[in-house]
Amino acid sequence: MGLSLGKRWGRSHLIVSALYGQGLLENERDVEAKVAALFQVHGRVTVGFDLRARFDVGTQSDEGEAAAGDAAGPERHLFDLVAVRWPQFRWGPSPS
Repeated sequence: MGLSLGKRWGRSHLIVSALYGQGLLENERDVEAKVAALFQVHGRVTVGFDLRARFDVGTQSDEGEAAAGDAAGPERHLFDLVAVRWPQFRWGPSPS
């Protein structure tokens, strides 16, 4: 389940998203927040950054930890953060 909002000011764009994910096991739940800021430098070229943060909100009991360790590997991270700068090139007909 998720929600995404965006706003455009001239050639600048801001996109904010929030997501909730549920796995097959009871303790496989997470919440993710995303923010992207973009600037259109040409009709087909956009540059900007993308920031994503994910929080593990699953239950954390001793039995649940053992099951999660088997399913997701030996380590379980409660939080991760990814920040990326990137260019984007649009291929195809020009927008009118």
